[in-house]
Amino acid sequence: MADNVSQACAEYNALAEGASLPKIEVLRMPLVSGGAFAGECPKDLVAEALIRGLMHGYCENSPDINFSFDDDIFKHTWGTLSQ
Repeated sequence: MADNVSQACAEYNALAEGASLPKIEVLRMPLVSGGAFAGECPKDLVAEALIRGLMHGYCENSPDINFSFDDDIFKHTWGTLSQ
């Protein structure tokens, strides 16, 4: 899902230039399917899947990504992935 979101934003931005449309400058990403919707799945695994998917689809036309606050789970997970 996150890979598709990332690619869709980048493709839109690439097309927006030629069509005089505003570009998506910042993509705000919440912990999709987290909390009550995650069931037994830990937040860090949800955050990891989102980060990996967003980065897989990231390219020169991608907007900046801003992760929403959820007990710093994205910050913690990013730190773990960066090691």
